[in-house]
Amino acid sequence: LRSLQLNGNPVGDTGVMIIIEAVGVNCAVRDLGLQDCQTVKGGAGLFDPLNPTGTYTLNLAHEYDRSIFTKLKEIDKMDEESDGSNFLNFCYKNKRVELEEGVTIQTWPDGKGNVPETGVIFFDYSSGKRVPHEARPLREEVFQSFLRELSNPGLSEQSKLLMLRTAATTHFYNAEQVRAMVRLVDFRGRVDAVVMLFRRIVDLERFYELVYLMLKPSETAALRTRLGKALKPWLPESEMEVEQITEGTTAVVF
Repeated sequence: LRSLQLNGNPVGDTGVMIIIEAVGVNCAVRDLGLQDCQTVKGGAGLFDPLNPTGTYTLNLAHEYDRSIFTKLKEIDKMDEESDGSNFLNFCYKNKRVELEEGVTIQTWPDGKGNVPETGVIFFDYSSGKRVPHEARPLREEVFQSFLRELSNPGLSEQSKLLMLRTAATTHFYNAEQVRAMVRLVDFRGRVDAVVMLFRRIVDLERFYELVYLMLKPSETAALRTRLGKALKPWLPESEMEVEQITEGTTAVVF
C-alpha cells in the first residue's frame, strides 16, 4: 500500500492520530490524505510518534489524550539529554506549572508521575531526536506535485497545516523545500508549519539562512519559545547575543 486517501471521512482528531501512528509503523505508505476529517486540534496539535514536535492541548479526562501524554513522556525518557526539558511552557488548568525541586515532567505532579484524571494541560514539545543519517529529501518532482496541491486557493489554512503534518510523517525535506512550503501558509500558521517540519529537515545548517530569516521578528520569537534548546545550535552567535536561550524543565526564557 503506497497511497492511503481518507479525505472526507469524519474520523476526528483521535482517528487521524491513530491513522498517523499506524502509517508511521507501515513505512510503505508514502502518500496520506486526511483532509476534511472533522479535526479540531490542527496540524501542530496532532500527535505523531515519529515527529512529536508540536503544541499540545490535552484533556486528561479523555483516555486517548492521557495516552498521548504518556507516550510523549516515554519518547522523552529515551532522550538521554532531556530529563523532561523537551516539555516547554507547561500549563495545567490555565496556570503555568512551576516544578518544585526534584520534580520533573516525568514525575509531575506528585513526584511519582501519577497524572491527574481531570483538567486540561497545554504545552510545547520539542523533540531532541536527530534526522537519521540515511534520510534524503523528497524527490523534486514529487515535491513539486505536493507543492501544487498545497497552493490550491480552495484549501483552508487548517487543511494546509494538516497536509504538512501528514506529509511529514513519511517524508524528509531540505531547507529550501521547507521554505517553499511555509511561504504558502498564512502568517497566522507559519510558526506552526515550521515547528512541525523542523525535525524533518535534512540540512539544518541551512535552516537559519533559508527559513528563519524569512520570518518576522514576532514569528522568530515564538519559534524560539516553542522549539527551545533544539533551535540553539542552528542560530548564529549574533542572534544569541540579542536573546539568550536558557534551558529549563518547563520553559525557555529569552
